[in-house]
Amino acid sequence: MRYWRNLGCLILLLASMSAHAGAVEHLRRFLKDTHSLEAEFTQTIVQTEGVQGRRSVRSANGTMAYQKPGRFRWSVEHVLIVGDGQKVWLFDQDLEQVTVRRMDRALGATPAALLAGSDNLEAFLLLDEGEANGLFWASVEPKDKEAPFARMRMGFTARGELKTIELLDPFNQVIAFTLDKVRRNPKLPASSFIFTPPAGVDVLEE
Repeated sequence: MRYWRNLGCLILLLASMSAHAGAVEHLRRFLKDTHSLEAEFTQTIVQTEGVQGRRSVRSANGTMAYQKPGRFRWSVEHVLIVGDGQKVWLFDQDLEQVTVRRMDRALGATPAALLAGSDNLEAFLLLDEGEANGLFWASVEPKDKEAPFARMRMGFTARGELKTIELLDPFNQVIAFTLDKVRRNPKLPASSFIFTPPAGVDVLEE
């Protein structure tokens, strides 16, 4: 009986290790097999405020699209970000201002670089966090301590489809993106990744 109990424990342990290993494997396969993507998303921002730790939550809907290498379009809450492969354009409609940066300076170790970049994971530390809430979670931490986010978690379905992205910024603000109507490897028009500043807005080039 002891033999069978020990064997059962070993099988459960190996099954647990296999489940934990699945998250990073899902991430690697997703990055390798996804050359373009289009989706809608719900953005949720959770911020802890004050000494009593009061939490505030804000939500908004947006759209995203990307095509490797280096082309992406992100629109949410009156903010549009477009990467054309050479430059990144950030249009704040409320401020009527456009900020332009070179692609290599703007991306660095960011989620956009990870998804729409060259699949180079050397700039990140990867960790399997196992299964929770029906998703397999991979933690992605930039090695660059000056990166714009401290840690990113990516939740995949059992079939390897990306469902949720969570960002923890240096101010302990959690930004979550829940994806919907995801299309992998669609043929996207080149115009999606071209941005022309509207007339009358301020353009700041860094």
